[in-house]
Amino acid sequence: MSTVEVYAQLIHKIDLVRNRWRWSQLVEGGLLVITGGLVSLAIVVAADNLLQSGILGRSVLAAFLWGGLAMLVMGLLARRWQEDRRDEYFAALIERQHPELGDRLFNALQLGRGQDYGSPQIVGQIVSDASQATIDLEMEDCLDWTPVRRAGVATGIATFAICVYALVFAPRFSNGLGRVLFPISDIQPYTSTIIDEDSIRPKDLTRFPEGTPITITVSVGGDVLPTSARLARRQADGAWRESPMQPAQNFSATDQSRKFQFQIDETTSSFQFYVTAGDDRSQTRQIEIVHRPAVDTISIEYTAPAYAQGATLTRSPTSTLGEISGLAGTRIDWHCTSTKPLSTATLETETGDILTLSPGKDARHWTTSFVLWTNKQEAPENLNGRLLMGPTRYKVNLLDQDGYENTVPLWRAINLTQDQVPRVAIPTPGQDQQVRIEDTVNLVIEARDDIGVVDLRLLMRINEQETVQELFQYPAASGAPSGFRREQFSWKLSETSLKPGDIVQYWAAAKDGNVLTGPGQASSRRYSLYVITPQQVIAKMEMAIDDYAAVLEELIRLQRENRAQSASGVDFQSLLLRQTRI
Repeated sequence: MSTVEVYAQLIHKIDLVRNRWRWSQLVEGGLLVITGGLVSLAIVVAADNLLQSGILGRSVLAAFLWGGLAMLVMGLLARRWQEDRRDEYFAALIERQHPELGDRLFNALQLGRGQDYGSPQIVGQIVSDASQATIDLEMEDCLDWTPVRRAGVATGIATFAICVYALVFAPRFSNGLGRVLFPISDIQPYTSTIIDEDSIRPKDLTRFPEGTPITITVSVGGDVLPTSARLARRQADGAWRESPMQPAQNFSATDQSRKFQFQIDETTSSFQFYVTAGDDRSQTRQIEIVHRPAVDTISIEYTAPAYAQGATLTRSPTSTLGEISGLAGTRIDWHCTSTKPLSTATLETETGDILTLSPGKDARHWTTSFVLWTNKQEAPENLNGRLLMGPTRYKVNLLDQDGYENTVPLWRAINLTQDQVPRVAIPTPGQDQQVRIEDTVNLVIEARDDIGVVDLRLLMRINEQETVQELFQYPAASGAPSGFRREQFSWKLSETSLKPGDIVQYWAAAKDGNVLTGPGQASSRRYSLYVITPQQVIAKMEMAIDDYAAVLEELIRLQRENRAQSASGVDFQSLLLRQTRI
């Protein structure tokens, strides 16, 4: 057999050793990869059980697991698969395992490559000797399988540990494994107590109108059923406040789950909440509180009835009082601005009248019109507009575009202003008099009215006559009726049908211009004039002279008495009083 053929046989044997060596390396690397993967898996699952991380934390753990596994595969499998050794390396391993070979195998491999290191006959003999020396040898036993066995032991320990973890803490392990393998999935961390997220009411982002009672309920299950639960809530960015929840049912040892509830009587702003029970905590939920519609501003425009000069009055638009007061027949243009857009709005009176408001320039502005009237009198046909009977009260009912009504509406007054009757007086002379037929009596008449005096006249009655005579009628004032009139009248008695000895009563009468519920009328106090006769004048003068004489005699008597007592030393105080009278 030629040297080339013998050398090829040696190389074939070396390749068998090389292949066995490569498989040992791959087996060792695979076992180490499995060990490292199991250890990494145990670490990340335990970390998730302890930390109960969110999606970000679980993503980091998953990256650590898969990244570490990839590094192990690259470092322990891929690198070893690509790793190779020279023939001399395996020759050295074989000669170390079989010292009787000396260096014959190593020399044969080097010289047999045909690089002209010496005589071909000598090289051929060296190669032939090496082939004969190794023909009965198990060259593969030169490989050291101790690292593979150590890797197997490590893999067994890691497998045992992970199995113990998975069996002893099965719920925690399976939960953590699922959360780490699927980091973006909605898998809640393991707890011995489990809050049923789907049972929590109200649901997230539920809307309630302000002032509505809200009942929060939750169902709790799991391996450990708690006897209590707590509700944490906060408004906006405020601090969390915890409150104990009440059991919704009586508990027993056979319960599969337990229910708790908490009543929020009234709230005016949105809030967040979550529930804690045992070692579990629910997700944070948001409850939106929708503000109910409310009256922002009210403006009222009054158009007085025609007899009151059609005056117009507008209330301040910043007012929310909205009280209405006017004369019967006053037209009311009522305007309202709400705090938010509305779908409908009505004005309802205490007597049951309902006026539907009409939208203005937008859904926040609403208006209506009506005429104030009284149920004590039938309305005239020429009174245009819807009649609203007063006095009464009204409220504004609002319905916003979310379907929520305003809170208990405020009752506002609708008052009917009474048209006051005129007031009339005769301040001058303002008393009864005795007059002569040739005298002139100067009268001053004053009349007042809240709307305006349209008719003013003087009336009289002579003696016991039943007929009332008109003494004088004042012409109507030009323009709008005045609320105050002051008139004069010179009464020449001789020009009337009076005669000496008559007694005449006189007074003033006034009337306002109320043509709807009036008119209002009033009369002044009645005064009397006694027309004396000439004989009465003479008798009166004689009576006056007699009265003067009697007074003088009394004064003289008192003076004499005072002088006499002064001389006799009477008390000075009494003398002083008598002198004062004199």
